[in-house]
Amino acid sequence: MKLLISIWLTLAVAVVAAEPELRTWTSQSGAKVEAKLIEQKGDDVVLEKADGKQLAIRLDKLSEQDQEYVRSLAKPAEPAPAGGVPIEGAPPAPPAEPAAPQPEAPAYADPDGKWKAGEISGDIEVAKDSQWSYMLYAPKSFDPKRKWPVVFLLTQDGGGPSDAQRFVPGAELCGWIVVVTRQVRKGFFDNDTAINATVEDVLTRLPIDPKRVYLAGYLEGAYVAIQYAIEKKGTALAGLLICNGSHLEPSKVPSGTAVYGLCGSNSYRRWSMACIFREFRSSTKQWRFYIGENEWPAPESFTDGLIWLNYTYLQTVPASDMTLTKERKSFVKKVQTEVDHVKAESPERAYEWVTALSGTGGTDAAGRVNSPQLQALLSIPKVKRYADGQKDLDRFVKKNFATKPDDYNDKNGTKEAKDEAEKLAETYKDTYLEELFHQLGRAAIVLN
Repeated sequence: MKLLISIWLTLAVAVVAAEPELRTWTSQSGAKVEAKLIEQKGDDVVLEKADGKQLAIRLDKLSEQDQEYVRSLAKPAEPAPAGGVPIEGAPPAPPAEPAAPQPEAPAYADPDGKWKAGEISGDIEVAKDSQWSYMLYAPKSFDPKRKWPVVFLLTQDGGGPSDAQRFVPGAELCGWIVVVTRQVRKGFFDNDTAINATVEDVLTRLPIDPKRVYLAGYLEGAYVAIQYAIEKKGTALAGLLICNGSHLEPSKVPSGTAVYGLCGSNSYRRWSMACIFREFRSSTKQWRFYIGENEWPAPESFTDGLIWLNYTYLQTVPASDMTLTKERKSFVKKVQTEVDHVKAESPERAYEWVTALSGTGGTDAAGRVNSPQLQALLSIPKVKRYADGQKDLDRFVKKNFATKPDDYNDKNGTKEAKDEAEKLAETYKDTYLEELFHQLGRAAIVLN
């Protein structure tokens, strides 16, 4: 009987605690709404009106009384002993058995057997036209019940598994699907058809968020990606990642399309890349050099780009979109955790990741992160000098490379540029910029 009373009391307490009350909520501007509190998610509260409609609002937008009410509910209650509310005279409850370890859930596998999460697939033929095919990588956390961002990789010689592998670390961190087109290549007359067929097939087979479709291009693949965005020949793009690219009319890229660029320090495309980004006048356009020539950069550079592109989109998500708001907060925590792991070995890269999470300037506007990590990193002299050196880097590039795309023919490795670069390398000694300026002052390697 005492055990039944204990169970009944435990259930009664749980029911009372779980039943939110309908009350009047007042905003800082004086607007009122009758609703009950459903949950608190970080800085947001979710309210439900009498008609069942839900709305999300930042806690600091509510009146002081409402803020205090929410905080009072968040105070932890005294945990009840195992077995419920104790009854006088009842024997002590036996110690709880330790929970058995749960086996890790198996990775998702495509019902048709064409791919498995966490693995680079073999060739997948487009259902409507088998002359086109692609390979894909879905992150280990893939869940078919949610929508996913996707990036389509265009190379200049038909992509393969090694190309997909370069994107795997960033895909895992950002939660993106990577698709490598197999037929897009330099000089191919039907690249647009190949891209459209691949994009349509992937969006049909997989749960893709149609607002988060990206193209990534390398060398001639970058040109194709930019042209595709300009001419809008198919699915609207959320963004581009271009590596050692070229184009004559980059200003025609839609203003809402985010663009992240990568360029080898000694690639002859540094002139065309500088000219491309000279034409862009938006905070949603950014590019970075890596030490190298015309070859692929290391996977870390693509991870940098995916982080920047992902947060550029997520910071625009309104608080009312609870699904993407939750994703944004989860993503920020993942990146901040990774920053703690990489800052000892590469503090400048950690700085780039944290500034990517700061949006356009690191303000407190909705969606942007004003992280103490940024201030902590800037307290490191090496990082502070790296951050300060970005303006000198920008001035050097505009002066020496943002002239004409084909100036590599007669302005490659000039003494003036080399002398200026060597002085800047000395100024930023012992930072990543030292080696970068050394390389930028040297002649670029021209491909035939």
